[in-house]
Amino acid sequence: MKKIKLGIIGCGSMMKNHVAGVQHLENVELTAFADVVLDRAKYLAEDWPGAYVTTDYTTMVDHVDAVLVALPH
Repeated sequence: MKKIKLGIIGCGSMMKNHVAGVQHLENVELTAFADVVLDRAKYLAEDWPGAYVTTDYTTMVDHVDAVLVALPH
């Protein structure tokens, strides 16, 4: 089965909880991280070498099959 390339939009404090659950899924690979604060996206992506990191989520389209959005209301 092909792995789903998952992108993360919103890399704040709650995202660590979401990532902890996602990283145990065998058919999901985290490939992109987006946040308006670039350092937060970079910090979260440290465990996934080669992951795409950006402040503009619209540029993630070529790097993902799906996204997990965790933004404040």
